[in-house]
Amino acid sequence: MTLVKFNDWNNQAVAKNFFSFSDLVDNFFGNEGYCDDYKAIPEANIFEDENKYQIELAVPGLEKTDIKVEIDKNILKIHHKSSEKKENENHAYSRREFRYNEFTRTFIIPESVDDSKVKAKYQNGILILELAKKQKSKVEQIHEIRIS
Repeated sequence: MTLVKFNDWNNQAVAKNFFSFSDLVDNFFGNEGYCDDYKAIPEANIFEDENKYQIELAVPGLEKTDIKVEIDKNILKIHHKSSEKKENENHAYSRREFRYNEFTRTFIIPESVDDSKVKAKYQNGILILELAKKQKSKVEQIHEIRIS
């Protein structure tokens, strides 16, 4: 007798009747996926040089029109409101884990930032914000203080 490994995951009947351990745990807790209620907060990289601060925010899968960036006083607020993506009706998913959850990320920006010179661009799933610093007066006068 020859044993043959059975792996027919493309067959929808097999996929719908297969239950994994994670499915058992998910069903026990009443969730379809372990991350249904998880609120994702995008990770950020922040660095500074002489002329600017730069914030890079990882937001893959979103469109630039889905993201709102605003500055109110000294608070930089980056917001994405969750929206259902239209999926292909011909697909019968056996499991869906992609999530585009709502998030708000805020940063306190220093007074040295020039609000009128903030730039934002979105490329390859990364939101890049450049916050230009205010120009210091190049001629700083030195005042001698006499000690009495």
